[in-house]
Amino acid sequence: IAISQAHGIAPLVSILDDGTPLAQQHAADAIAQLAKDNEDNQMQSCKHLVGLITNGVDGAQRRGARVIAELAKHNPGSPVIIVNAGAISPLATLLSTGSKEVKEEASAALSNLSLNSPSTQFAIATALVGLIGVGSADGQEHVTGLLLTLASDSNNLVAIARAGAIAPLVTQLRGLGQTSTKAQELAAAVLSHLSRASAANADAIANASAIKPLVMLLPKPADAALNAALSAAPPAEVAHAEAHAAMVLADLANRSTRNKTAMLLGIPPLVALLSKDMFPMKARAEAAGALRSLATG
Repeated sequence: IAISQAHGIAPLVSILDDGTPLAQQHAADAIAQLAKDNEDNQMQSCKHLVGLITNGVDGAQRRGARVIAELAKHNPGSPVIIVNAGAISPLATLLSTGSKEVKEEASAALSNLSLNSPSTQFAIATALVGLIGVGSADGQEHVTGLLLTLASDSNNLVAIARAGAIAPLVTQLRGLGQTSTKAQELAAAVLSHLSRASAANADAIANASAIKPLVMLLPKPADAALNAALSAAPPAEVAHAEAHAAMVLADLANRSTRNKTAMLLGIPPLVALLSKDMFPMKARAEAAGALRSLATG
């Protein structure tokens, strides 16, 4: 209490910007101790940390995001305080604009904020959805990768759908602009969680014209035959993308006859995906599931 009353938190945060490595570690430890079971100190710390990640240089942003992640992880009430301090928007922006190290720390902070506080999930999902398909391929991968991490939690999955993620994920699935193969795979993976979660999500995915880009992620029969002749398996990220695409197509086929009709062109690549030893068992299983769904009825 005496340290905070002496206005010691602000200079401790500033050391994260311009102190020596040892001083920065001591400052981070001090902030953590001051925040423990003390909401007033958490509010003071968060206010200054948000300023640091918003206006600081690369190293300061990385250290500030790390301290925020630790506060969210170890103090049950701090996620709401951190969100109220305005941390979500600058943390989400760092996923697109920061260095690789900054992106990793920002991702950890947002993950801790979401998984440890259901009340913050919609705000975080909304911020991330606004960044889908935006910026560099690396930035898109970090944003969509975090959405995939959050999608493992059912409450987060509801928040992601409510935030309007489906349409921009389908756009990213098409691979336009700077979108990488990995970003497409991650978009398909998030969509697979959403399609399996509810009929409403599956309908929204179909209505977003996702069937054609999903089919485009599947192997072309000629390519599968060539790989078999060369005994060459596709790259891992391509195989994963194909498995997720097949999973979503199976869910959509289960929902309506109209979806099945739209998927007829997907039958040859789904059959090609069954090629023994060319694709992982998961991809082959999802292809079999999609073909079963198409055959039913």
